[in-house]
Amino acid sequence: MQEFNDNMIRQYRLMSLQGIITINDKDHNVEEWYNQFVVWNRVQGFKQPRNYFDWCLMKVQGEGAKNITAAVKINCLGEQEFPSLEEMKEILLKTYKMKRNPEDIINELKSMKINKNDDIIKFNQKYTELYNKLDDKFKLRLFTSDYLDAIINKVSVWRNIKLETKNKDITIEEALEAAEFYDKLEVELRIKTQNNNGFSKNKINKNTNFNKNPKFNNNNNINNSNNNHNNYNNYNNLN
Repeated sequence: MQEFNDNMIRQYRLMSLQGIITINDKDHNVEEWYNQFVVWNRVQGFKQPRNYFDWCLMKVQGEGAKNITAAVKINCLGEQEFPSLEEMKEILLKTYKMKRNPEDIINELKSMKINKNDDIIKFNQKYTELYNKLDDKFKLRLFTSDYLDAIINKVSVWRNIKLETKNKDITIEEALEAAEFYDKLEVELRIKTQNNNGFSKNKINKNTNFNKNPKFNNNNNINNSNNNHNNYNNYNNLN
């Protein structure tokens, strides 16, 4: 029964794909292809690239299909990592040397969010790459506050830049540079703290071992001294 249901779902998806345009070396309306797949993936409930990659690839032919396939990577665990729909769109635009719609770039920049454990340098590289694709007149529609919203999950970095910009204005480029500086500073402080904690623990362990050594144990020395004193008194009493 489950196999029958799976086949029915597969047939339905194949039929629904017919309404999506096909990208090839002659006809490549990438923006329309992308917008149609955004809706299609949402209807199908697909969120992860591995779920929708093959379906998207079925509607791409020629050089575009080759370049998208080449973007599949193998991670350190030996697992395949598939490009996202946005990344496939970028690949197709580069393949056919098309310029992205500035509105799409602005929307993507405003929706970008770094995760707490992400590398801020890599994040900034992607942010800068998109930002530099905009003409100057479109860059004016983005503000430093938009970038700060994008890195809000890096709480310490975000807070430091907010303090720095409290009484002065800085550009997005300056904010990018400041974010990398404060992130590096935070890492260095964390390493220094860990090293100091390690040194303190070693010192405590050494002191503990020192105190456990009968030769240097103060309590033992006191007891030995008392014993010697008692023995001395007993000796005098006998005499």
